[in-house]
Amino acid sequence: DTDVAEGHFNTAIYKALSYNKVVPFKTDPEAHRGLGYIYFNKGDFTKALPHFVIATQLSPDWNDARTKWGDCLFELKKYKEALSIYRYAARHTQTAELDEKIRLAESNSSPAPAQ
Repeated sequence: DTDVAEGHFNTAIYKALSYNKVVPFKTDPEAHRGLGYIYFNKGDFTKALPHFVIATQLSPDWNDARTKWGDCLFELKKYKEALSIYRYAARHTQTAELDEKIRLAESNSSPAPAQ
């Protein structure tokens, strides 16, 4: 969406919510994923998270939404939860990017070495 690319997040949110009045929002994984992306790109990971969770619940094989779910958790510093989501996603789609996300989540969720 050009509004998101240009940083017009409120316009993008308004359009997404208007679209959702026409399409049955509760059952449309694409609508939830789209709204999740808008909030994610705005930096509002708390608002983005439930939309990626719902998109994944509505379309369990949709690894993009599942990975963004993990990304939200990572940004919220919930590294162990993010790691679990990333590992689940990696069982279905193995990519170098996902491997790196797993590595970062592992390193952040490990306790700091004793001094």
